Amino acid sequence: MMRLSSCDQGWIHFHDSCYYFALDKLVTYRGAEELCEKVDADIVLPNDAAEDEFIVGQLSLAAGDGKDSAVLRCSI
Repeated sequence: MMRLSSCDQGWIHFHDSCYYFALDKLVTYRGAEELCEKVDADIVLPNDAAEDEFIVGQLSLAAGDGKDSAVLRCSI
């Protein structure tokens, strides 16, 4: 896994990770895996309630735009 010193543009920092919400892409699970592989990331699986709340909050914001999304996470 690639180590990042800070989040790249378009990524959101939360705790010790950077998250990318692929809001402009409607993809299957396999498509999301391929997006992740391209940027050396993993599909996010929340580790705790705080991380889950963060993700749900971000997706709720996107849902207001009527967009589907994939969530990618890179460790920092």
